[in-house]
Amino acid sequence: MARALIGRRLPRQLGKDRVKYPEVPHCYQLTMILPPKFARYESEASQFINELKKNNPKLEESQRAGRALLWDKSPIDLDWKRRNDESRIEQKAYVYGAE
Repeated sequence: MARALIGRRLPRQLGKDRVKYPEVPHCYQLTMILPPKFARYESEASQFINELKKNNPKLEESQRAGRALLWDKSPIDLDWKRRNDESRIEQKAYVYGAE
């Protein structure tokens, strides 16, 4: 039968009367203890991803390269940004009107 440890702490004896409850890390506060037949269960999605990585060993490297191309930016030159902001000309509220 599966039991859940939901925020429970395991007691540890210190002396005759006192019991200390050790801190349980957050990642273990909601843990299911599964029966042995489910211990090695792997979902279809995990099987697919593992097979994909096995068939294409450079997959993660190409994913990192794509991420670097789209998301990783070079450091901003603060002096250039300041000069660029200072040189900006304010746009009028209505640009189609006569001057």
